[in-house]
Amino acid sequence: MKNNTKQVDIKQNLSKSNEFLLYIREAEETHQKITGISFEDIKLEDETFKEHHFLTIIFKNCTFEAVSFINCSFDNVFILNSTFIDCDFSYSWFSQCKFEQTQFVNGIFKNGKFAHFTVIDCSLRYGNFNHSKFENCDIINSNLSESFFSECKLKNFNPDHSKFNTADFFKTALKGVDFTNCDIDHICISDNWSELKGIIVNPFQAAELAKFLGVTVRDEF
Repeated sequence: MKNNTKQVDIKQNLSKSNEFLLYIREAEETHQKITGISFEDIKLEDETFKEHHFLTIIFKNCTFEAVSFINCSFDNVFILNSTFIDCDFSYSWFSQCKFEQTQFVNGIFKNGKFAHFTVIDCSLRYGNFNHSKFENCDIINSNLSESFFSECKLKNFNPDHSKFNTADFFKTALKGVDFTNCDIDHICISDNWSELKGIIVNPFQAAELAKFLGVTVRDEF
């Protein structure tokens, strides 16, 4: 499948700051976007932010714990070498964003929208993406095992050398998704296996998925 994912585009030198809350409060007072900032070395916990718009932003070497970004918009945002623990991004929109070398522990992204979205060398184990929409997304060398993708819509969803072991794809059509170089052991699907129609897998994965149909594949005959 042709890759149409647009990459994050931050060319100018951004102002550096670790005063994240200061920019949040200013945005709340002025009803303006938060834009053109490189937030670095931030440590923040137990905060809730709603309906904020982050435009052309970098988060670098940051740690957020129990922080919620509800119904927020992330446009042209680069998150690098950061950690998010028990953070909630429900109903948020990610457009032309990139996560790299970042760990999300128990991340909640349900009812989210992801367009031109790139994930590289990240851990999103146990992530909850239920009821989300993905379009033009690249998932590269990342771990999304035990994550939830129930009732999602995938369009040009491109996993590459990533782990989805025991991930839940209940009622999510996997047609056209190429998992041939990924780990998809023991994924969860519905009883009628409809999610598997049109999935692209290698022979070893096909033998594993055949078990859903009650088929036993012998390697000797």
